[in-house]
Amino acid sequence: MSAAEALIGREAELALLLDAATGRADRSAVLLGGDAGMGKTRLVEELRARLPDDVAVGVGACIHTAHGSLPLVAVTEALRSLGSEVDGAVASMPAHVSAELGALVPELVPGGPTVEPPRDDERTVYRLFDAIRTFLTSLAARQRVCLVVEDLHWADASTRDLVTFLVQRGVGDGFSLIGTYRSDEMSRTHPLRPVLAELDRSPRVRHLTLRPFDDTELARFAASRLGRPPSARLVDDLADRSSGNVFYAAELLDAMRDGQPTVRPELSDLVLARVEATSTDAQRLLRLVAVAGESVRDELLELVLEPDDEDVLDALGEVVEQRLLVVGDDGRMRFRHALMQEAVHHGTLPRERRVIHRRFAEALAARPDLASSPLGANAELAWHHREAREFAAALEASAAAARSAEAVPAFSEALEHVRTLLELWDDVDDAEDRVGMPHADVLRWAAELAHEAGDSPQGVVYQRAAIAAMADAEPATRGLLHERLGRFLQAAGRADDAIAEYERGVDLVTDPASPERAVVLAGYGQQLMLTLRHREAVVALDGAIDVARHVGDRRIEGHALNSLGSMYLHDGRYTRGVGLLEEAAEIARTEGAHGELLRTYVNVVSGLVDVGDLAAAERHADEGLRRAAELGHESFFIGANLVFVLTEQGRWEDAAAVSDSLRRPEGHLPHLWLAHSSSDRAFWRGDLEGAARTLDDSEPPSGPTMEPQLVPMHWARRAALAIGSGDPSVAREAVERGLAAVVTMPQELELRILAVEIEVDAGAAGSEESVVAHLDAIDRLVDERFDRSDNGAHRILALAAEAAAHRAALADEDSVERWSEAVEQWGASGCVLRLLRCRLRLGEAQLRSGDRSSAEATLLDVVDRAEALGTPVIGAAAQRLLDHAGLTAADEDSPDLLTSRERDVLRLVADGRTNRQIGDRLFISPKTASVHVSRILQKLGVDNRTEAAAAARRAGLLDDELA
Repeated sequence: MSAAEALIGREAELALLLDAATGRADRSAVLLGGDAGMGKTRLVEELRARLPDDVAVGVGACIHTAHGSLPLVAVTEALRSLGSEVDGAVASMPAHVSAELGALVPELVPGGPTVEPPRDDERTVYRLFDAIRTFLTSLAARQRVCLVVEDLHWADASTRDLVTFLVQRGVGDGFSLIGTYRSDEMSRTHPLRPVLAELDRSPRVRHLTLRPFDDTELARFAASRLGRPPSARLVDDLADRSSGNVFYAAELLDAMRDGQPTVRPELSDLVLARVEATSTDAQRLLRLVAVAGESVRDELLELVLEPDDEDVLDALGEVVEQRLLVVGDDGRMRFRHALMQEAVHHGTLPRERRVIHRRFAEALAARPDLASSPLGANAELAWHHREAREFAAALEASAAAARSAEAVPAFSEALEHVRTLLELWDDVDDAEDRVGMPHADVLRWAAELAHEAGDSPQGVVYQRAAIAAMADAEPATRGLLHERLGRFLQAAGRADDAIAEYERGVDLVTDPASPERAVVLAGYGQQLMLTLRHREAVVALDGAIDVARHVGDRRIEGHALNSLGSMYLHDGRYTRGVGLLEEAAEIARTEGAHGELLRTYVNVVSGLVDVGDLAAAERHADEGLRRAAELGHESFFIGANLVFVLTEQGRWEDAAAVSDSLRRPEGHLPHLWLAHSSSDRAFWRGDLEGAARTLDDSEPPSGPTMEPQLVPMHWARRAALAIGSGDPSVAREAVERGLAAVVTMPQELELRILAVEIEVDAGAAGSEESVVAHLDAIDRLVDERFDRSDNGAHRILALAAEAAAHRAALADEDSVERWSEAVEQWGASGCVLRLLRCRLRLGEAQLRSGDRSSAEATLLDVVDRAEALGTPVIGAAAQRLLDHAGLTAADEDSPDLLTSRERDVLRLVADGRTNRQIGDRLFISPKTASVHVSRILQKLGVDNRTEAAAAARRAGLLDDELA
């Protein structure tokens, strides 16, 4: 179907695409799926034709090759095709941003960038992504922009990541994005599948799927294709043979129109029958274009032609007229549909394919500027050489393609090419000379690329192979290999295995004053810190700092200081931890160690949440996110920690907005991090079922594969949920499992306070011993590991005050003062939810002390604040205390026989409680309890407590348990 033909059956989908592209819709990103041949490209063509002139449209298609991805080819093609305002948008961008953009698409930066993009060892793909986003938003400030990326099922990893990045951080405010893909390609393991699932969760995305034509649409389509109304029999036959697939229907109709009514309905037969009906030169041209790939420039095709092929290009008009090929404004030839290209390629004899691939390789070697993408010239060259079975040349081109992709940086695509090197290595006698490095170094290269691409488990495989290949290397060299393996294992979530490799590295590098020693000790210390083995971590990190200072390696010194500061901060040493982290950050700034600088932000924000200084944590998080944006680095963990900060402050919408904006990396840790924040928001807002579902979906895996820091956090949430659900036995078990894990000091304090609250609230007989044991453990922990003069650690001080308050209550002493101290510290911490919960405890203590007026003021304040925050969990608990203490007026006009207060007393009477016990439970005097009991007997018309309980049960007055 050509663009000139009328669009049939897709009016609703086109309207949605137009609304998104012009900004009339709330959702600025559209994913358009559909089986092959369903008309996605035709719909995009119609969209371009219908858009007003003031909308800049850039369209690019992902290219499928048998070997080697072409990084970001669709995006570069789309950026090149944008409108006339490009120069102004580029001119308004900072020099370092235009440098990144110019490295990808030189045509967009006339005269070249004014500065070179950084090529340091911390350059990340997100810096490039941010440059593209900045360019698009800058252009969108001048005119509406719509970026279309077709055939996402063939997208390279970098393109998939970029699309996700732009949807999360770019679309809206003048910029739209449309992506198309084949639904029938989405196997369970297809790499696009998780991307689509992730994007579907975004409120910015609308997902459309093109359905097959129904009979009415097929009839209209047939009429437009044949130039006459079809018969009912023809439409039925067309429906049976095409199943409503637009491309199949078009091929069948063209075959009928050309006098082939009995042609078999298989796609390849349909296409090849049409090809065989053309001239010999046209068939040769079609085979050349099919072997070339997705598209080919006319200039490149001229170089490929053999002397006896000189008339082949003259057949171009024939194949265009037959609607087999289309020619773009840029001179590129491509099949009208990818299914056609696949059929013709499959129908070309293998020997002829090899000859054509060799000719393309020769032509591209002479004119690499004619490749489909400048960045992918070496990848195309390697592919053609390999298909021609010219393995030595393919090896060299693959090495060059890997280096080009790594420089973008496109690590996943670079890794594909390095894998090709490894596959071809044994087929090329002088492989080491051609590549410029030994086989073991290629394995190390593959390991690093896999790690950078987010596939650390694969990096582990390659690194182990490199270690085996270098078994005879010097001990220091082998020590560094094990250190890198430890880092890859750490990233893969295999904490115990990582420590074992770091220890091998430390054992191999024995020179106490060598740079290698500093590296392995710093890596080892970091892993010990992450697994909360703090005493061992101090020894390793102090050693790394000493050696690094001795050899003058400031980067390693800063790395070790970063780990050491984080360890102290997470263990409650506020001043010491923050001081070391600030020192590490200053070294990172001076040395230009951008990744290390952002790691200090991750650590300081997380640590400040742990010790209880949310104002400082939010300030550092905001600064860290700004720095990450400036540097073009990923900032997930800074943002995830900010979500915790906002949640603890009860800023639900802000927390959800930040969470939704984060691009979540692969792995358990990022998933669990956000799941915990999500469960917190659900819990505090009263959605206990939602909180439980989230925790069920984020159960931490058992064994040595999990970093331990999240395990106690998970079980603390389980315990709080069980308390809220009124299940103390489950809560006890959760606390025990949390304490059985390796925990930081703040985590252990919180878990033990939870354990105390479970027993105090349950009031079970014999629980006093357990409460005392937990309180004693808290006291020991604070005395041994905490400096009480470190007055910025508000969470530690608050939890210590809570423990003292519980101990006072246990000894029948007034605990109001201690609860007031805890309230003061929670207030200073900024932890609004913890503050309200503590004020609830304070109100309860004031009731017990007989200060009813203060208790009423405290609890009413809690009710009001809880209502304002939208956290009914705390508000309802405060209201129950007010009701039980008789501080809220009873409804004397109630039609019920007994008042609410009398019902409470009656339940306790039925439970066999004495007047003193009733008074203790309801915060009233025994005399008042006696008065209530007398009134109840009178109203029920009975003589004693036993008869009162029986009468109450008969009347259904005890259906609701006392809360």
